[in-house]
Parts: sequence; C-alpha cells; structure tokens
Amino acid sequence: MPKEAKILATVGLLVLLGAVALIIVKPSTTPAPKVIDSTVLTRANSHTVAGNTPVVGGISTTKVSVVEFGDYQCPACGYAHPIFKKVIAEYASNPNVSFTFRNYPLPMHSNAMISAEAAEAAASQGKFWEMHDMLYEKQSEWSEVANAMQYFSVYAKNIGLDVTKFEKEIKDNTHIKAINADVADGDSVDVHGTPTFFINGAAFGTGNVPTFEEFKAKIDSLLI
Repeated sequence: MPKEAKILATVGLLVLLGAVALIIVKPSTTPAPKVIDSTVLTRANSHTVAGNTPVVGGISTTKVSVVEFGDYQCPACGYAHPIFKKVIAEYASNPNVSFTFRNYPLPMHSNAMISAEAAEAAASQGKFWEMHDMLYEKQSEWSEVANAMQYFSVYAKNIGLDVTKFEKEIKDNTHIKAINADVADGDSVDVHGTPTFFINGAAFGTGNVPTFEEFKAKIDSLLI
C-alpha cells in the first residue's frame, strides 16, 4: 500500500475510533426530573398524614412526602385508591413518610366538584379521610347520578358527621375557594389529569397508575 494511502487509512481509523469513543462516553442529555417546591405541593390546609397521624398545618416536612392530585369521580383514581390506601397502611407506623391528598376535580366530571366539597365538609368535622375513602369505595353508586347529595348525606351519617352542618356547608359553597386553590396549585405544577402523584417533589408514575410494588420500591429507596 502506498505511504500516502497508509497515512489516510490510519487517520481514518483514528477518526472512527474517536467517534466510537465519543458515542460511548458522551453523557446523557436526558433532563433530570423536575422537582417541585414542597410548599406548593402541600399547604397549610392540606390533608396530610404521617405515621397514621394527621399533620397539623398540612405542610409535610418528613423525609419522604407522597402527594396525590385526585378527582373523586375519576375512574382511574378509583382504580388507584386501594393501591394508595395499601401504601399508606404499609407506612402507618413510620413518621418519616407522609401522604397528602389534593383536590383536582376535572371539568368533564359532573359530580367531581360536589364530591370534593363533600370531602372538605367532612374534613371540617375531622373526618376527611373517612369520607375520602367512602367516596372512592362507593364511586359506582354516585358518580353518574343526577343528585349525588342523596348519597353523600347517607355517607356523612354513616361516618358520624353532623349531617345538617355537612349539607349546609355544601349548599353554601363553603369549600369552593379551597378546592379551587388546590386546582390552581395543580395547574402550576403541570398536573393535566388524575391521578397525578409526586414523591419528594418529582412526578411519579406519569401516564399510568403505579403499582404497590413500584410505590414501595421508590419510598424505600428514599428512606435509606
């Protein structure tokens, strides 16, 4: 092979090897998950539990903070409910893990807003989580009916609420402002559907409902 050809071949080989090296060592350009400030995800009036105990003031300061934006009429949220409830139970004795529910009633669901009001009215009597669970577990009863209040009043009685006070707060739209504030926070962190979960400020399970095992693996990794 002529000398010039050998030189060109050598140069070509070096360029090729350099390109391969660049491909191998080039760092990933995938952006890191966006982390949201916890003061946006949990507010002073948020419904938060840590170690199975309500967090006074609502704002989570635990090592692991799990937040759900949900809609009580949403079928996917209904599907996610027993999974999320099992996750909460798994860490009921661990004060380092907190769970928060935020309202995000979707406009296409005719009973989403009034069901959120029902949960908030129950919260004003110290029974938020009881009504929260009841609404999801009985979702098929009330989600498509014209007068969902007839069911909510029964649920309120069953969990020991002052039904007259409960009904009056819903009639007077007492909790609409708080619900709309939840929605505004959801919009500000790019919530577009329900359920949407965040763990330590980063979106988790976007596009699908995480399994119990996926929740547990993520939470346990953050507790180490």
